[in-house]
Amino acid sequence: MRCYHEMSRILSEHRGIRRKRAMTPREFERHLEQVGLRSEHIRKLTRLFEEVRYGANKKSGEQEEREAVVCLEAIARAYGGAS
Repeated sequence: MRCYHEMSRILSEHRGIRRKRAMTPREFERHLEQVGLRSEHIRKLTRLFEEVRYGANKKSGEQEEREAVVCLEAIARAYGGAS
């Protein structure tokens, strides 16, 4: 969940793209695509977030956590959040 929120912060601070409070994660993902941010990492991180936030298993395992970090790092490199 932290990685997803960090992605939102990076996109807000570095691209001026803010997620509206009423937007679902998928709506935000579609919005990002509409403004030209098409990324497998955004899609994957969104799915991981949904699974933890809304799924029956509200706790992520080590593999999911690693995948989320990899996605966040790729998003940060691509969209200006970190080196």
